[in-house]
Amino acid sequence: MVTPKRILIFNFKFMGDLLIGTALFRSLRKTYPKAFIAVVVRKEYEEVLAGNFDINELIVFDRTRMRTLRGLAKLRLEWDFLKRLRQGHFDTCFSMHPGDRTCLWAWASGTKWRIGTSVQPLAFLLNLTVSVPEPHLDGRDYLDYYYALAEPLRLEEIIRKTFYVLADEARKEAQRSFPWLFQGISGPFVGMHPGASAPARQWPRERFARLADELMALESARIIIFAGPGEEGLAQKVFEQIRGENKFFITPSTLGLFAACLERCSLFIGNDTGPRHLAVALGVPTISLMGQKDSRVWGIYPEEQKHWIVQKKVSCQPCEKAVCENNVCMTEIPVEEVAVLSVKALKQITRSTGQKHAAARAQ
Repeated sequence: MVTPKRILIFNFKFMGDLLIGTALFRSLRKTYPKAFIAVVVRKEYEEVLAGNFDINELIVFDRTRMRTLRGLAKLRLEWDFLKRLRQGHFDTCFSMHPGDRTCLWAWASGTKWRIGTSVQPLAFLLNLTVSVPEPHLDGRDYLDYYYALAEPLRLEEIIRKTFYVLADEARKEAQRSFPWLFQGISGPFVGMHPGASAPARQWPRERFARLADELMALESARIIIFAGPGEEGLAQKVFEQIRGENKFFITPSTLGLFAACLERCSLFIGNDTGPRHLAVALGVPTISLMGQKDSRVWGIYPEEQKHWIVQKKVSCQPCEKAVCENNVCMTEIPVEEVAVLSVKALKQITRSTGQKHAAARAQ
């Protein structure tokens, strides 16, 4: 078995995958408190792990740029990257996802122990493999998958809480840009994110608008419509379709500013995308509208911790379509059901907050 001193981790996935992985990073840090831990991420997701207390170094690789290069220029970029890995003198490499390139990089990095799944073509380049298929093949959730892959590291504790480090400067920027978020106005803030990485994963925009009006009427909610990069048009249409006046529109310029605004919400409602995982990591209760994905794989967060999933089972689930002609898995989710759950969640959150304040006053 491995007792690492310098650990190199590859995770080239997306925001949600990285945030889920923070639970494992915390477990790794608790098991090896003196180890040096470096994580390799895509350049566009560097901010997701920036400031994470369990990581000593973030190594950023620009895969988008690499795809634009050809010939010697491409080889030079990859060669410089590999030189940087070798200069780290890592003794252990852990690949959190299968991939030919990560297997090659693990082997070329010069690490003694190379950990990853055996269910991939270039697994022979690794020397500590675990026979674990990707979650969509066997139904385990992604965090369980990460921990199964990490079995050779003999982690002392299975931690399931995820983490995002919100910088003080991001909070100050939110106060400067959106002062109304910090004013003592009655009614809970409910954040909504109508966007998704693909149209097939989006709940119809008019339903977000109807839901917003329902929550304004039933719970005096203040609705915040969030728009990520490239989602401004979709989010603007949702915002315009909301009839009520107690609504706000935010297009944060950075992930930190988004997190600082999201932290002020009593509840977050959105599709199964990265912002959902960010809300969970910030401790904000969530309702996820899930369609094509397997809820066993992406459920992860329990209802006891105020994280709910609304999903309708249809015959074509799960699937990986980016665009779907009828999108039945999302259109089958009715506004009424989400509204009832949202009201229940807000009442539960209000009751829990009141109990905490009462306990604090009694001390």
